[in-house]
Amino acid sequence: MRRTSIPRHFYKYRGIPPASDVKGREMLEALLLDNQLWLATPNTFNDPFDGKASYQVNLRGADLRQALERWHRRVAREGSQAAKAWVRTEDVAEPSRVERRYANMNERMRENLGVCSLSTDPANPLMWAHYTGDHRGVCVQLRPANDPATLLAHKMEYSSEYPVLSNMLEPADARAAILPVLRKSKDWEYEKEWRIVGLNEPNALRSFRPQALTAVIFGIRSTEDSRAYVRDLMDERERRYSCRPHLFQAVADERTYRIRMKTIEVGRS
Repeated sequence: MRRTSIPRHFYKYRGIPPASDVKGREMLEALLLDNQLWLATPNTFNDPFDGKASYQVNLRGADLRQALERWHRRVAREGSQAAKAWVRTEDVAEPSRVERRYANMNERMRENLGVCSLSTDPANPLMWAHYTGDHRGVCVQLRPANDPATLLAHKMEYSSEYPVLSNMLEPADARAAILPVLRKSKDWEYEKEWRIVGLNEPNALRSFRPQALTAVIFGIRSTEDSRAYVRDLMDERERRYSCRPHLFQAVADERTYRIRMKTIEVGRS
C-alpha cells in the first residue's frame, strides 16, 4: 500500500454554543481547554452511507469449507476437530449466508469504534457553513508532529462504490479491518478528511498534548461575545500549560469566493 505523508496541520471545525447550552460548552471546552478530542461511533455520523461496505465470499466448495475451519480455529481458538464441527454445510452450499453473517459481525464491531473527523483545509466555505453554525464558530488547528501517537490519522478515500471486503475469512491488517469507515462518497471529497480511529473507544474523549493545539481561527460571522469567550479560554490555557495558540480571524476576500486569514494575536509555544 502506498504510504501517505502526514499533513503539517489538521483542522477541527466547531460551533460555539450559547452560554445557556451548558453541555455544548463543556464539549467545546474539552477541546479548547482540556486538550481532548471526541471520538464518536459511526452510527452517529450525519451521512447514513458512512461506514457501509460490500461483502463477498469468492471461495466455493472445499476451499470455502477449509477457510471456514481455519476461521473457527483462529477466532474461537478451537482445535481442528472442533472447528470442523462448527462449519455448517448450508453455509458452504450458500456463501451468501457467510456474507450476511460477516456483515452483521462488522456492524457490531463498528459499535466499538470511535472516530474523530479532521480536515486539512481551514478555508473551505462549505465546512465553515456546515460545522461552525454558518461561520459563527471556530476552526482549531492541530499539529500532529507535536503529538504523533495521539493524532495518528488515516486519509479518507472517496469513491462512487462501497469498499469490497472479500478476504473476510483470512487474517487482515489493521487498516483493512477499519476500511469501511475510511471511505466515503465522492460527494464529500471537498472535506479533505482524515480520521482518527480508536478501537474500543466508542463515544470517548482522547487526550492530546497541549502543544499540539497551535491556533484558533474565528469564523467570519463570529461575534465579539464569542471571541471574548474563546480568548478567556486561551488565557486559562496559558496559565495551565504555559503555551498559547495563535489567533486568526477569517475574512471574506474582496474579489473572490475565498476565505483569508488575518492574524489577530501571535501565540507562544
